[in-house]
Amino acid sequence: MTLSFERLEQMRHHQEKQRAVPMERALGGEEVRCGNGVFHRRHQCLDGNLSHGPFPLIRSQLRDLSPWLPEVAGNRMLYLDTETTGLAGGSGTYAFMVGIAFFEKGQLRVEQLIMRSHCEEKAMLQYLIERLENSDGLVTFNGKSFDIPLLQTRLIMNRLRYDLEELPHLDLLPVSRRLWSHALENCKLETLETEILGLPRHGDVPGWMVPQIFFRFLQTGCARGLAQVAEHNRRDILTMVGLVAGLWGYVDHPHDWSQRFRQDSRLLHLEDLALAQQLFRQRRFEESRQLLERCYGHFQGAPLRQCGTLLARLRRRAGEVSQAQEIWLRLAESFPQDPELLEQVAKQQEHVQRDWACALDWVERALKIKPLAATRVRRLNYRRDRLQRRMLG
Repeated sequence: MTLSFERLEQMRHHQEKQRAVPMERALGGEEVRCGNGVFHRRHQCLDGNLSHGPFPLIRSQLRDLSPWLPEVAGNRMLYLDTETTGLAGGSGTYAFMVGIAFFEKGQLRVEQLIMRSHCEEKAMLQYLIERLENSDGLVTFNGKSFDIPLLQTRLIMNRLRYDLEELPHLDLLPVSRRLWSHALENCKLETLETEILGLPRHGDVPGWMVPQIFFRFLQTGCARGLAQVAEHNRRDILTMVGLVAGLWGYVDHPHDWSQRFRQDSRLLHLEDLALAQQLFRQRRFEESRQLLERCYGHFQGAPLRQCGTLLARLRRRAGEVSQAQEIWLRLAESFPQDPELLEQVAKQQEHVQRDWACALDWVERALKIKPLAATRVRRLNYRRDRLQRRMLG
């Protein structure tokens, strides 16, 4: 007699239930009551002098971060990361595990709130609200786009009134992209942990498997797989704390390489460029210029263009016209198909050097580049006509 596929699956699930490892044994922790419900909580306390990366964890809560990270309002920040039943979001996606971390009496307390069934979600969220009310704000990684909208939806679905989006919120993903997008293949949290903190992960559960592991737990009651998910979540949280601990050096001592995560020369120069761009946005022009001058001679390709363009603007602003012109010339020769750079050289030749024939030559070179935006073509033609009249007059 041949058994159907459905019957085989039922038998397999029954066997797994018989061998099921309960959550208390697989993960440790205990059941917590909040409101009218219960959920499971796993917690760990770490000495603040320990490190996850080059710097002690305690550095991430010494004081408010400077205006370089204006999202942070105080030093009692709550680090948060979720594990979910899907990556698409929406009302059908649950955060079955919410990892949080905060400093308490010089220790980093890491808590992982886990619902063992959907009926435990409300109690878990009520406990999370209590923790949020005792914090100054949130630190997440891609939380503004994913974790916070998802949790806000779950709060609404459970009729809990709390506006997560009103909290001060530091999302480390855009900060990481500003600093390391040129240096790394990507800015995923696992990549930053490996390449920036110097702590590669081994045997980590892939993100796409997390929903499957939770659904298998619901079917069988076996929490072996959830132990791997919990470790993945814990490492994510510690990586965020480690990153913030090291960002102090970038904020307070942007010129001091000893305050950086890694002492790799290529990475240090790319970080100089990223910091110079940030300082320029803050109108700290002299500090920005010092960083750019230190790294300018070490670049090729896109970083050279970005560094040179900004440095030329700062030198021109400081009245160093000839030095700015040298940079524009180098950039135009390095990127002969970039009309913006060729136009900049033409401007300098016309208005500063007053070499109209040379300026006209650069304009003609720019007009030969295809394709060109219509507005740039009009601007270049206007400049060419003016130069021709000056040469004739």
